[in-house]
Amino acid sequence: MSTHVLVVADHQLSHSVALSRASEFVGESDTKITVLAFIDTGGSNDEEISLREQREALLSTAAKILGRRPNLSLELVSTLDIASYCADFCRQNQVDLVVKAGHRSEPPLYTPLDWRLLKSLPCPVIIAVNRQGSGQRKLLVTLDSQSHSPTQKALDRKVLDWSAAWVRDQDYALYIACCVEASDPLTNTDIQQLMELESRMRLRIEPVIRQMLEELSLPCKGILVSAGTPASVLRRLADELDADLVAVGYTARHGLGELLIGHTAEQLMLRMDKNLAVIPGATE
Repeated sequence: MSTHVLVVADHQLSHSVALSRASEFVGESDTKITVLAFIDTGGSNDEEISLREQREALLSTAAKILGRRPNLSLELVSTLDIASYCADFCRQNQVDLVVKAGHRSEPPLYTPLDWRLLKSLPCPVIIAVNRQGSGQRKLLVTLDSQSHSPTQKALDRKVLDWSAAWVRDQDYALYIACCVEASDPLTNTDIQQLMELESRMRLRIEPVIRQMLEELSLPCKGILVSAGTPASVLRRLADELDADLVAVGYTARHGLGELLIGHTAEQLMLRMDKNLAVIPGATE
């Protein structure tokens, strides 16, 4: 269970996607919750009135969603660099989970806030959607079990460790997804060859995953292996499963790679209508 959750309040302070998902994830525990509302004080002729109105809107929304919690704090923040502020706050205050409402409509032609948070936060972040679970919820965990890279193997283990803690603390059923990467021409034209590729790779992949699960004594409802381009496959599997939360690892890049939105996590963030948990690994 997370001990300190940072909630980045929705841009419209009367909206409650991030707060609602944080409340759902935390439940009745005594987890510390900090809500940061990033505001623009320049839009009103009377800055004091603007601040008071925004604080009242935040207090009203938080009280409605979170109720009275002894470990709840609310702050209004004015800054030009929200991502850096959040990253510094997390490091200085031992935050172990960030929850923020996603903005899937942002085009990948500039650096949207969600993308910058992925690159800078030292802890997992859940990019949340307006979706409330019912009954036993489903966590779909994405692993790259085909990789021989020590860095990727370490990231897969970190994602699985995080997921193990999540399903033990919450009422979630665990599913594992693995994508066998295939070219677009094969994916779109030769279904028979694609199915044969999936069958061959499933025989290799499933034993590796089952061994990882056994080491953690972690029950799993299903291992899903599918061939295609990773982001497309994972979106499809999440839709078919009707997953409530999708967990994926993420390795931040610097240099030229930082200018490209090409990671699977980034593509999922832009186009998937599921809650997305991104677990950071080492920086390249």
